[in-house]
This record gives sequence, structure tokens and C-alpha cells, in this order.
Amino acid sequence: MAMLPMTSSSAAAKMHAMLGQRALETNHPLEAAQHFEQAIAADSTLAFARLGAANASTSFAEYDAKLSAAARFAEHASRAEQLQISIARKSLVNDFAGAEALARELVTAEPKNPRAYLALASVQQQMGRELEARRTMERAIAIAPTFSPAYAQLAFSYMTSQPTDAAKAGPYVDKLVSLEPTEAGTFIAQGSFFRATNQLPRARSAYSRAAQLDPTMALPLQQRGHVASFMGDYDAARADYDAAIKLGKQNEAASFGVFRALVAVHSGKPEQGIAELDRLVGEIDGMKVSDPRGAKIGALDAEIQVAIQSGDFASAARAIAQRTPLVREQVAGASEETVKRIAEGSIAYYEGMLAARQGDSIVAKARAAEVRRVLASTNDPRKDQGAHAILGVLALEGKDFKAAASHLAQANPNDVYLMYERALALDGAGQPSEAKALFRKIAQWNFNGPDAALARREAAERLH
Repeated sequence: MAMLPMTSSSAAAKMHAMLGQRALETNHPLEAAQHFEQAIAADSTLAFARLGAANASTSFAEYDAKLSAAARFAEHASRAEQLQISIARKSLVNDFAGAEALARELVTAEPKNPRAYLALASVQQQMGRELEARRTMERAIAIAPTFSPAYAQLAFSYMTSQPTDAAKAGPYVDKLVSLEPTEAGTFIAQGSFFRATNQLPRARSAYSRAAQLDPTMALPLQQRGHVASFMGDYDAARADYDAAIKLGKQNEAASFGVFRALVAVHSGKPEQGIAELDRLVGEIDGMKVSDPRGAKIGALDAEIQVAIQSGDFASAARAIAQRTPLVREQVAGASEETVKRIAEGSIAYYEGMLAARQGDSIVAKARAAEVRRVLASTNDPRKDQGAHAILGVLALEGKDFKAAASHLAQANPNDVYLMYERALALDGAGQPSEAKALFRKIAQWNFNGPDAALARREAAERLH
């Protein structure tokens, strides 16, 4: 397990903390939460167990409270525990520069432990420095060639984060299979590799293998539903999502319901997807999920994105109006005021994106300025991405293709809808080869989400 040093005289507390971390890394969050609680019961002062309990939490309020509890016990903890807790607290307020400095200190303190390097790589990924993060993950592998979490994190980096290079994920997935052949999570990773390389039948088989290895886990069925959506087998997709919803634990049933609604969007019927998402929001309170408010926000996020992309501005405005008070309630008791500013930034972002797609220059520019204003004090190199997205879409609606391409190049590179908008801008700006490359990438993007559900189909049409 290559655990970082923990401060406790209780062997049971350390054992359960280790098992909790293992459960987190193998996609068993409920089991992880139980182990961390057992660790705390054995030694209430074990700071790492409290950090683990935070990482296994199912709502923002729970995470914030448990992270604060971990900080209260950090004074007498190991330096490694103190640094991990401080990294998490810096990341909570998007102080990624501060988190990176602490992660580098962790590497200096524990240069032979791969977890120190993965902590640094995770912060670098949050900062959008993916190439640097991959080098850091390679260092983790070099010092611990049998440490499976490093292979999984690096493989998913190549598959899902820009600049992607899915083929390079293959050797890391193969190594993960050899190291963890009995874990369902291994074959979830393998299925994702086959998706990334457009081998959809093999992806479906890999997810079926994962489901066989752990019939109690809902995630393999959800992932197999994604594949069916991409293959156009919409009845099979809904069946897999329904099965995953029945098995779902904690908040899974609601989050899987979002993907079930996206099947209609993949099939070219966004209005049906919007209606299903709207129904889902109304049903969440009766679903016995761990965090109904957070689940509603997740469903509304998807509804807003699909509605804005498809031009259903009335539905988008209605969903934004529902989301805004929920987001404010979610962070009302936050331990850090910066968290509330970050939430306000997300509210302004959606309002700005809606205005931009409607060509409302006054409101769009005002919301872009609001995003910049409320996030100005955060130590996050990506803090202006939302403002650039709003201004880029606004410029595209006004057919100022050069300005649109410039702004969208500075927006979130991992948002597939924004990638599609950038491709449109490049095409309009007289750069058809660059646009075509992006359209091709989007059309073969086999990872699911509201940003991709509509853009993927439209990009494919642009190639014909």
C-alpha cells in the first residue's frame, strides 16, 4: 500500500485507515467510509483517518466538516499527514499554487513514497498542467513499479485530459491488469481504454467482466451504458443505467439517472433529455440518496448545459433559477468564505453562457466580468477560463470568429462543448484543417457527459 507515515499507537486504527485508502482507490467509497470510521473509533486522534473520512464523504457539508476536523488533529500528526491535510484545505479554496508548494514539500519529506508524487501530480492536474503531471506520475512509477494507483491515474490522464493521447495509456492499463487482476476497477480502466481508442465492443466486454468480478458494484453497468449510448444501442443503454440505479449506493442512483436522461440527447432528441432531467430533479427527494441537494445541483448542471447547447433558452433559464438557491444553500455553512465566492462564480458562469448563446452582449459581458471579479483573489491559474468561455461563445454568436477562437483557446480545454464551439470558430476564421481535426476528435470522444452528448453528434455531422 506504500502508506505515508501516520501517527497512532493503535495498530487497528492504522489497519483500518490503510484499508479505507485501498477501498477509495478501488472504487468502493462506502466501504472506505466504514473503514475510516472504524479507524477513528480505534484512535480518535488519527488525523489521516479523519482526512480519509472527508475524502469518502458524500456531500460538500460533510467533506468540509470532516476536513476541518482533520485539521484540528493535525498538530500532533506526522509531517506527511499535516501536509496532506493542508494540501486538501488549499485545494478547497482553489489555492492550487499554495497546494503545489505543499505537495513539493511532501515529495521532499517522503522522496521514496509514490503517494507523495501522486499528491503533487493531482495538484498539477488541477492547475491544468497535465504534461508536467504525467512526468510526476512517471516518477511515482519509477520508485514503486508495483504501485497500481499510479498506473491508473496516469492511464486516465492520457485518456481523458487534454492533451489526450489514448494510445499511450495502453501499457499502463496492461500493467494495471497484471497487478490487479481480481479488481473490478481494473477492468473499468481497461474498458475506458477501449472506449478512448474507439474499440467499443471490447469496451463493453471489459465492463461486463468488471460486473462479473463484483456483482454488487453499480459502476461497471453504468460504464457499459455509456458504451451502448455511443454505439447507438439506446434500449441497451437505458437497461444498463436502470440496473446500475437499482444497485446504486450513496448518491449513485441520482447521478446515474443523469446519464440515463442523456441517452435521449445522444439519440438526437435533446428536448426529451431535458424533460427527463427535469423529472429527475423532482424525484430526487424520494430516492433516499445521501445528498439530495448536491444530486439536484448535478442534474440541473446537466439540464442547463443541454438546454443552452440545444437552444432551449427557456428551459435553461428555468434550470438556472432552480440551481442558484441550491448552490448558495450548499455553501452557506462553508468554513471558508472563498468557497462562497467560487459558488457565485459558477452562478455567474451559467447566466453568462446563457446570455452569450442568446447574443445578449450586455448581460454576457457583465457576467464574464463578474466571474473575473469574484474569482480574482483565488490562487488558481484557471480562474479566467469561465470568463473566456462566455466571451468566446458571445463572439461566435456575433460571427467574430477570430475573437471567438482566441477566447475559446483560453477556456476549459476539457469541456467538449467548448471544444466544439472552438472548432466552429476556427472554421469560420478560415482555419478548416484545424477545425476538422477538432471535429474528428469530438466525434470519436467516447466519454460521457452533458458537454459531449450533443456536441459529439453535431461534430460527426460536420465531417460529412
